[in-house]
Amino acid sequence: MKIAIPTMGAGGLECDRSGHFGHCDCFTVVTVEDGTITATEVIDNPPHEEGGCMRPVSLLAEHGVDAIVAAGMGMRPLMGFA
Repeated sequence: MKIAIPTMGAGGLECDRSGHFGHCDCFTVVTVEDGTITATEVIDNPPHEEGGCMRPVSLLAEHGVDAIVAAGMGMRPLMGFA
């Protein structure tokens, strides 16, 4: 399973989680197999522009993300993941 976490800074397991999905610097994606993290990847978040809140949804789908951990997310991205 691939899980994306909106993160600040350079990304990675040591970075802070972003408080808002669409305005994060990047996404830290962890691959979990049998309850263990087996891989980590950082995906840069494209600039947040008008109507651009669906861009990260598509980006994460292209990278095969199965789940996301986020504190704040607008309705359009939420529905896009649904």
